[in-house]
Amino acid sequence: MNKDFKDEFNKVLGKVLGNFNEDELKNILEQMKEGNIFEDYESLMDNMYSYKAPSYSTLAKPMPDFMQKLFEARSIADVYTAYSEAKKRMQDMAQNEREKTTRNFLLNILAKMQNGEVEVTNTNQMPLWAGMALVEKFDMKVLADTILEVLIKQNYKFYQCYIDAFEEDCEYIISKVCCGQLDTLSQLMHTTGFLPFAYPMIVNAVVLMAKHDRANRLKYLAWVSTTVVDCVEETLQAELLDRLIEAAAEANATELLPLLKTLYDKYKILSVTAPTYKDAENIIRNGNDHEYIQYNSLEELLDGMKEKEENDGMQNDSMNTYDDFFWDDNDDYFWDDIFITNQKNVDMFTLNVTLNNAPLEIMRQIEVPSNIRLDALAEILTIAMGWEGSHLNQFKANGKFYEETNYEEDAFNKKCGLKKFRQHEYSLRDLLNRKGNKILWEYDFGDSWEHSITLESRRKMPAYEEYAVKLLKGKNACPPEDVGGVIGYKHLLEVLDNPKSPEYMMMKDWVSPNFNPKKFSKAKTQHLIDDYLYE
Repeated sequence: MNKDFKDEFNKVLGKVLGNFNEDELKNILEQMKEGNIFEDYESLMDNMYSYKAPSYSTLAKPMPDFMQKLFEARSIADVYTAYSEAKKRMQDMAQNEREKTTRNFLLNILAKMQNGEVEVTNTNQMPLWAGMALVEKFDMKVLADTILEVLIKQNYKFYQCYIDAFEEDCEYIISKVCCGQLDTLSQLMHTTGFLPFAYPMIVNAVVLMAKHDRANRLKYLAWVSTTVVDCVEETLQAELLDRLIEAAAEANATELLPLLKTLYDKYKILSVTAPTYKDAENIIRNGNDHEYIQYNSLEELLDGMKEKEENDGMQNDSMNTYDDFFWDDNDDYFWDDIFITNQKNVDMFTLNVTLNNAPLEIMRQIEVPSNIRLDALAEILTIAMGWEGSHLNQFKANGKFYEETNYEEDAFNKKCGLKKFRQHEYSLRDLLNRKGNKILWEYDFGDSWEHSITLESRRKMPAYEEYAVKLLKGKNACPPEDVGGVIGYKHLLEVLDNPKSPEYMMMKDWVSPNFNPKKFSKAKTQHLIDDYLYE
């Protein structure tokens, strides 16, 4: 094991264990010896939880048929169908009836769990989050108390069944529904007995409020600064700090830097994301576009999951959780096929990718490890831009052309003493290493789509950070394949913009019926990138 990584791991482990008292540590040690550490962790969470929940069964009432269908749905396809029906029925209802119906739906979910009718392995998460999508869709802020009851006040089994893998979505919906209700949130932060995961979710939700409500930004951030210091002892401190740094980076909340310095210096909290205050400061100042909410609404999240399932042809009943849908725990990660793993001192590069000379701006911004192989980077660029990948591509840098691998041609070239620069032999860092430097990537030698790739920024990648590719932002759709390059695409847009053109019907029939030159889905594209990396 790498010594630096081992030292860093031991530091983090020591800090995490510092959250437990001597008796708990002895318990953990015994369980570790017996291989039952996760069972002990569950009992530890149960011991930390002391909230006395009301009897939800007495509060829950029978549901109308369309909500009962959503309540019972399990596969992604069935949940989406039931959600669509519920949304349609609710459009004809008065707002107070929508709120009453949705509140009752959520109470029925709580009652089912409280009555012991839910197993952790069941597909429980999706109906709840379809219900949350209805709350957001119809702006049901009056349900804030019920939303907090569901997302903040429940026990560890509920967390495993419904919240696990949805923590960031919890923060998102709380920021939408509870916006402005700082007194209520403050009371929760000062109430002991909830799971330690609950407190960081509340804090990050308020940071997100500061991002979206610019007029009250300072009020929200002042609340965060005061409340975190008051309540730091009630939380899993490392997790609170990690997630606070992520949220602050997304909100560009440099106003929270004094708070973070206090957490590092006075409370000696060790962050996994940023081991030192300087690391945290750099992330927040430079990480404005590192959004961890990869959609514009919960409905868009449902749309993306349904579309992904249809595209992949997956079996609905094989999906146990939201997490299983995007990640397969049985996958083997053959990183050597994507990264040059023996390169040291890996950085994270933020790249601006622009389609040159396009009739409208088509750009993507991505963050990738500097040791990514060029052939893997070409796949990422193909997905991020929206190309089909049916044509050849090459990189151009320093007067050299880095081409796709062709083993037969390479064997012939070797006999002739010729040298070809092949993408699988080089990493991004071999071509691009200084901020502001630029290389070219060409896709489809016939249409000759040239993309400028500029190194916008870089940061050090700690040894414990997992390999990942993040799509930070994008603008406008990719042109259709085989449209004739920049000139052909410009002509296509002109024709589609003029229904009186004699070519209009022909061109309209030629392009996809869903083609919209100004439409780009960041969430959908990120999911496709994740598919390439992890499946």
